[in-house]
Amino acid sequence: MSEQKVRVITPEGRLAFDRNLFEANDKGKYTASMVIDKDKDLKELLALVKDAVKEEWPKGAPKGLKMPIKEKTDPEDLEKYPYLENKMVLNASTGFEINVIDTANNALTKENIKAGDVVRFSVSTFAYSVDGNKGIGLNVNAVLKIREDEAFYKKQSAADMFGSVMTQYADEAVNSFNQSLDEADDSGFNSDDIAF
Repeated sequence: MSEQKVRVITPEGRLAFDRNLFEANDKGKYTASMVIDKDKDLKELLALVKDAVKEEWPKGAPKGLKMPIKEKTDPEDLEKYPYLENKMVLNASTGFEINVIDTANNALTKENIKAGDVVRFSVSTFAYSVDGNKGIGLNVNAVLKIREDEAFYKKQSAADMFGSVMTQYADEAVNSFNQSLDEADDSGFNSDDIAF
């Protein structure tokens, strides 16, 4: 009988990226990332990570061991993603579809959740050793949407992307219409000449 994996529920954080929450990436993985305040209590999660390290490497953690919690943000990332300031990022993945629900236990689709919404994850840990990289990863078992919040990024609409081009065509249409009015005036046509 296989041993049940220990699961931990994370504190509240904000969904960082929603791209592969409902659709697997090119490696067949579903992913979920959470931005979380640095002052949040992660004792339970850190204990789970520590246990996974001890279980996989009983004689001590190897050098350069990668962890699933990123505490430092590169300045370039901060410029691109200002919402990462003073935050940690939890990255989790799975080979199975992720159950995403709200607090009323309704199953959610990608239309019902976005990057920036407040969430909690159910996670377990796993150790890996691939191509010389060793680390502890987080397996995301499920995502709970707590409430909506401001989107971290906004998808531009086609109208926004083509705004100046569309304005140019609108200006050309107005100019063409005005020119046809001017030409009609120059033709000597007078509406008073029409008898009813």
